[in-house]
Amino acid sequence: MNPFIKMNFKIFIILFLFNKNGFGQFNKYNLGFEAGPNISWLRGNESIEINTHSKIGLSFGISGQYNLSKLIAIKSCILYAKKGAISEVDIKNPNANNTGTITSKFNYNYLTLPVLIKITLGKKTTYFFNTGPYLGFLCNQKSITQGTNIQRDISDNTSLNKRLDAGILFGIGINKPLNEKTVISFEIRNNTGLYNTSNVKVANNGIITQNSIDFIFGITYKLFK
Repeated sequence: MNPFIKMNFKIFIILFLFNKNGFGQFNKYNLGFEAGPNISWLRGNESIEINTHSKIGLSFGISGQYNLSKLIAIKSCILYAKKGAISEVDIKNPNANNTGTITSKFNYNYLTLPVLIKITLGKKTTYFFNTGPYLGFLCNQKSITQGTNIQRDISDNTSLNKRLDAGILFGIGINKPLNEKTVISFEIRNNTGLYNTSNVKVANNGIITQNSIDFIFGITYKLFK
């Protein structure tokens, strides 16, 4: 056999075996459930950034993943996310002494749909990062106000906000297999809103965007190859 042909034949065999072992033996479809707390806040204009601070919420939902290889996958989720912010204003008497506090909680409830590219590294215990855009649909927005000598008030301000939200997501995490078909995971996920969600004019021609950091615990089932 010609040495050149022989060498190329060996290269072909090596690449074939690498492809078979490294990329052929994997489950193509995963289905999962994920949930965890989040820290959310509003930004986009000076007034909101000065007068509000972050709020603890919750995200949960189901996920689906299509594995292009052991390295690269396409992942999407349908998540219910409770976001928002908190404002606290001191009540002062004519002598400028504090006599109490008025607290307002701005609660935003969203359905979010991210579409992500996921890269996974490692063998048994694996590490991953994913990124991609997301869309959000506002289910409702309610504000709860209460304070010293002030009766608790709940107002529905959904109409003051746009129904759609959009942004970019970036997350890093770790996978740990429980058995051949089941994997548990933990991920820290940053959601950066890029779209003005206010339906009314904002002070100083500013905008309002939704932002959050999620701490996601997940369980994934490998469906079939």
